Amino acid sequence: FPEPHDFIPLAEEMSIIRDIDYLVLREAARQLKVWRKKFELAKNIKMNINLSGIHFNSTAILAEIGHVLKDNKLSNDSLQIELTEGVIMDNTGRSTEIFHVLSQLGVHISIDDFGVGYLSLCRLTKLPVDMLKIDRGFVQSMIVDSSSLNITRAIIDLAHDLDMEVIAEGVETQGQFQILSRMGCHYAQGYY
Repeated sequence: FPEPHDFIPLAEEMSIIRDIDYLVLREAARQLKVWRKKFELAKNIKMNINLSGIHFNSTAILAEIGHVLKDNKLSNDSLQIELTEGVIMDNTGRSTEIFHVLSQLGVHISIDDFGVGYLSLCRLTKLPVDMLKIDRGFVQSMIVDSSSLNITRAIIDLAHDLDMEVIAEGVETQGQFQILSRMGCHYAQGYY
């Protein structure tokens, strides 16, 4: 399967990324509705959805999220929108406004690949962010590289101090999982 970095730039260049994002948003919400109906344990799960910066900063995004939630009879807190640091930095005024509106509506917000971009800590404290996602590069090398281990620990501590949840991406071994658990990482994402 192609990786997102293989096709997202092309979809942006072809001006079809908003259509793809909206399709993914609709399908994810529809699937969440199915799971909640079918499985008792799924009643309280959230659906995490990555959005492109172009789509997130569009004037239509708030209405589209609202329509998708309403059409599927989902509460606003059923969604967690994932954005990279770059999205936030590309259009600070518009993205800040959208962040606050979504937060007021109860939609959760996560910063994906945290630690590899240029988001200032000052800016982070001014955004209604619910979760930081530690980039897989730190997780993959933390067992053999003390700098990656220390950065991972610092991101987890930062998230705790800012009353955010934290998820580690790229967890593929029991050793990685155990280290992250000891450091207080809330969630792990990966093949392990």
